[in-house]
Amino acid sequence: MHLRRGVSFPVLLLLAVLFAGVGGRAGTAFAAGQSGTGTELGEVGTITAAPGAPVSGKIRIVNANLPYPSGTVASLRAIENRAHPDFITLAEIHDFTPAELSGALPGYGAYKDPVMLQGHSPAQSINNAIMWRSDRWQLVDGGRVKIVDDDRVVFHHHRARFDRFAVWGVFKRIKDGAVVSVIATHQMVNPNRWRQWGDEPFTRQEQYGEGMSYIAQLGAELYAYGPVLIGGDMNSHPTDGIWAAAPRLTDAGYSYTKDSGVMYQFFPKSVTVAEHSEMRVRSDHPANITVLSMNDATALD
Repeated sequence: MHLRRGVSFPVLLLLAVLFAGVGGRAGTAFAAGQSGTGTELGEVGTITAAPGAPVSGKIRIVNANLPYPSGTVASLRAIENRAHPDFITLAEIHDFTPAELSGALPGYGAYKDPVMLQGHSPAQSINNAIMWRSDRWQLVDGGRVKIVDDDRVVFHHHRARFDRFAVWGVFKRIKDGAVVSVIATHQMVNPNRWRQWGDEPFTRQEQYGEGMSYIAQLGAELYAYGPVLIGGDMNSHPTDGIWAAAPRLTDAGYSYTKDSGVMYQFFPKSVTVAEHSEMRVRSDHPANITVLSMNDATALD
């Protein structure tokens, strides 16, 4: 199947090991991480990282969608107070810079691409972020990938056009050199609920499925360095169709937890769930809290 720009579905779990040494890129706004990436659909670019030690123990991770800026700081502090997470993946966070996110939650680093891209929905390009416990983890590299280009949707009775993105980070645990990668994303609104407008050669279900293929491909590339954790507002349900997030990433080798709605945490099938809950935050969705037993998970060679 071919969609816009002649792009075909990527082969799931195709490991493209892009190896360029250890450390981050110099000359960006961060000690590590890329800036201004994710301009082309599905393009990952070079990942500057190295495989880490097996990941033992537990990792606590929270996924939250925080669309109301007036409640973001209070919500982040409530999440930290309850869950004490290693990582937080965030959606609808375009109003906050990484420095503002870190300032709101002392002891945590924050990464998002700081460059707003021009396109169909510029704010979407800076709408996702990853936060981490800076006393436990160090960001090695990170970037942004465009997963949807020009979703033409009739949203709340108005014609809208959206691009969608995923932000990724490779993290090294300070105490033992274990490496995990974290992806934060926000998928297009549910194709079974919101219809398409315009003369397009594909359906919104197909476009959503292509976006999931790009996420799976990104995860496969990151798996060269350590296990991959994918979190976000996926705007779909497991029974919606084969194009939806849960069946697509299950086929790609992931298990998942979810809240009562559409907030998901995906993780390798070798990893098990130690605890799972949800909590109310200032949002249209609960925050999804997952504690993972990592079971000495490693990179895939």
